[in-house]
Amino acid sequence: MLVEVERRDDEERHEQRGAADWLRDTLESGAMSVKDVKRQADESGFAWRTVQRAMRRAGVESRRAGSGLPAQWRLASCATANTVAPVAPNNLCGANGATGGSAGANETATDWETVEP
Repeated sequence: MLVEVERRDDEERHEQRGAADWLRDTLESGAMSVKDVKRQADESGFAWRTVQRAMRRAGVESRRAGSGLPAQWRLASCATANTVAPVAPNNLCGANGATGGSAGANETATDWETVEP
């Protein structure tokens, strides 16, 4: 029984990889309406739910240009760009650094690093 579950998991992963590759190839030339992606996925033999699950692996994002307008799928900029951060993170920028975080407004990064909890 466990062997059967593992086999199914392997098949699903293989299908998602295939769908992710197909999505990248399909959206390589630019954004496409979800309706068109769904139609082409069906024509290519991919189950719609498999394509939806493969979005993340493929680096696809869904956007709406405005209220009432159809969603567009496109490759996220990070999917086609360099995956290395352009600037090394530090404790002065990011979610807590520049916005206050745990260091007070008058403390410097050096002060913050040496303060004992």
